[in-house]
Amino acid sequence: MERSISNQKKQGFGKSALLLGVIVLCLFAVVISLILRNSHLIQNRPTYESSWNAAQMREYANKLKADGLIEQSVKAYEEYALNGGIDKETRSNIYFSIGEMLMEANKFEDALAYFYKAEIANPDTGLKQEIGTNIVTCLEKSGRALDAEYQMESRTLLSGEKGTKKPSGEVVAKIKNREITMNEINSAMEELPPWMKEAYTKDEAKKLDFVKTYVANELFYEKGVKLGINKDPQIREKVRLIEKEMVIQKVLEREVFSKIKIEEGDLRNYYEVYKDRYTEKPAIKFRYILTSSQEDAEGIVKQIESGASFEELAKQHSIDEATKDEGGAVSGWVYGTGYIPGVGTDKELTEKLFEFSADEKPRIISTEKGFYVAEVTDKKEERVKSFDEVRQEVEFAYRQDKSQKGVQKFMDDILAVKDVVIYSEKFTPLEKSAEKQSSLTGRVDKPEENDKGADEKDK
Repeated sequence: MERSISNQKKQGFGKSALLLGVIVLCLFAVVISLILRNSHLIQNRPTYESSWNAAQMREYANKLKADGLIEQSVKAYEEYALNGGIDKETRSNIYFSIGEMLMEANKFEDALAYFYKAEIANPDTGLKQEIGTNIVTCLEKSGRALDAEYQMESRTLLSGEKGTKKPSGEVVAKIKNREITMNEINSAMEELPPWMKEAYTKDEAKKLDFVKTYVANELFYEKGVKLGINKDPQIREKVRLIEKEMVIQKVLEREVFSKIKIEEGDLRNYYEVYKDRYTEKPAIKFRYILTSSQEDAEGIVKQIESGASFEELAKQHSIDEATKDEGGAVSGWVYGTGYIPGVGTDKELTEKLFEFSADEKPRIISTEKGFYVAEVTDKKEERVKSFDEVRQEVEFAYRQDKSQKGVQKFMDDILAVKDVVIYSEKFTPLEKSAEKQSSLTGRVDKPEENDKGADEKDK
């Protein structure tokens, strides 16, 4: 009996000791984790002197930003916002600045968090519109188009403006709850090249194919967003470059192209100066039978004079594989360059053919390639097209010239007024650069002869 009680006491003591040991181990683990956590926080916090005031904290953060140390400057600004003893408006502005800094670094999801912080820090901030715009942009750049659309709609309604209109037109497809209307399809078709757009609009079956492709592409994009492909750095960089090109184009349209004025007199003057551009060069159409000897050629001429078919003789006797099956005929017009469509260049032959008259009896031409029995079937002389015939071409060319000059002037002006330094010597050997600079001193470029009239008119 006593032995049993003794054993029970020992077992109870053993269990208590075991339990106490487990508790001690748990407390030890908690202490270690707290030490490690505080160590991590200390490592990730920007280093401040304990005596720094708000101005010093702000200056430190600004220097980090100026040196391009984005991650470190964000932490420094965060510390300043929390411990700098600043008011809610300044704190909100700091969060907004951090958001913009992260946007520039293409860290759109991180930027989004700080724009929300800016809103919460000061609900009455004067940056509401800018914050809202940046939130929508970050959502779009993060591949969350639906969230961006919702934000835009809700913020528009809160501002008292009319919400975005529901897509109008006949519904031709649906993706979940999203309706795709014929107006949306027509708008997408407007972006196609004219010939392709015409093919789709005239044929209902092709238009249906376009709708299927359009819906499939929307689903492809949605799938890509779910897979996170839209966040791929290469894709984001390409999107950034495309956006950059579009912005540049808009600037040029606003600052250069929209200011180009064209008058009828300018066009007529341009036409007179560049009339050679609108001159039809002499050209011929001809056919031939190529033989290897003078005797064979003379025999073919006699057969033609006796009434034999030129085409049939070409098919039977010509040694030129490019034209014999076509009865010796060359396709298209041939100009003075010597190039013969489907055959190649033979300037010796074409120069002699231009001496022929249309419908003149076949003659023999001897060249290095052999003996040709040739006949000119059609011929047109040089002709200057009238202004009315080429007015659209003239306007297009004139506008192009004015645009190029305008862009060049705009570029020169903007480089002159900004703090820009281009180190030309990096691209030209120093000795050649010095010689070139010396030779260009006091030089005034003269316009080309053809530009004289247009330049006078521009003045």
